[in-house]
Amino acid sequence: MHVVSRTSLGTLAVVLIVGACQAQSGTAPAAPNVVKVAAMQFGEPFPPAKFANLNATPGQPATVDLLTYLGRKPIVFVYWMPGNPRAEKILLDTAAAVEAAGKDKLALLAVASPQLGSTDTGPIKTRSQALKLTMPVLYDEGFRVLQQLGVHTVPSISIVDGTGRLRLTNGSTLKQTLEYKLDLETAIARLGNTGKIGTYGPLPQYYPVNELVGQKCPDFAAPALTDGVSRTFSSMLAPDKLNVLVFWSVDCPHCKAAMPKLNEWLKDHPEGMNVVSAARVTDDANQKRTAEYCRLSGFVFPTLVDKDLEIAGRYNVVSTPTVVIIRPDGVIDSTLTSGEVDIGPALEARRQQLLKGAKS
Repeated sequence: MHVVSRTSLGTLAVVLIVGACQAQSGTAPAAPNVVKVAAMQFGEPFPPAKFANLNATPGQPATVDLLTYLGRKPIVFVYWMPGNPRAEKILLDTAAAVEAAGKDKLALLAVASPQLGSTDTGPIKTRSQALKLTMPVLYDEGFRVLQQLGVHTVPSISIVDGTGRLRLTNGSTLKQTLEYKLDLETAIARLGNTGKIGTYGPLPQYYPVNELVGQKCPDFAAPALTDGVSRTFSSMLAPDKLNVLVFWSVDCPHCKAAMPKLNEWLKDHPEGMNVVSAARVTDDANQKRTAEYCRLSGFVFPTLVDKDLEIAGRYNVVSTPTVVIIRPDGVIDSTLTSGEVDIGPALEARRQQLLKGAKS
């Protein structure tokens, strides 16, 4: 599976994620402004460091020294990206949870970094002010914190307990379950009361696309890869077939294995299935490679240009390939989020189940 980030994707995805599969544990690819550091071990003390505060508004310090917090109160870190709707929502939701738990008992620190190869922190500062953030926003220069916390996708919530030890990373939503009757939001409330939390390590990959199941599929307009003509997704839906929206990338190894298999399966099973794909495109060169790959593969389904994952953002997609299964009435039925699944047979099984249910 290929893990991606959303909106202005020059940062986390390129540094540690794009080009690496979740199932693999290789080192981060070399990058011009990445300072390689080792991931932390859970239960060990978080290293003290000083950071520029990108939200240095009146009343906020220009520099944040972690020694101010470590061992004195628990810290909730939220790694986010400016302009990323979900990252911004989770950051604000987490701020509300910390507020409810007691700001005097917990420290909330947002963390961000500019695009890969850039030192322009202006967009982060501008967006921080637009969101009226009241917490410090640490400038993760060299992506040190990102690597220490093993951030896979944004948003990413991490917790350091009252003794200054790392206990949890990779939180994607406050509703994420830690254990029976304990989700991340409840854990933050408990952390405020006791200063303690168990060692949960990296939380399992969370797929926010599943939050859309049972809802009308979001509409959008995007150009077709072949002719550049923009069309709405709603106009492409078939009222008498199972509709399928596949998110993929030409740079994703799992996609390059799964998409041709899906295409061959569709050639032999064309009935009752309406497949549309949305290919991640970052620039002109990437778009040309994607178009050439589609041409050489002889794809029998249309492919839309997902410029900088604008469409993926609407569907809360954080990894590729992701398959969204849509009923004939336009309601999202289910999703496939594993690159190991043989997509064609899985879609056919679901189609038969839905058709059988519709006839009974």
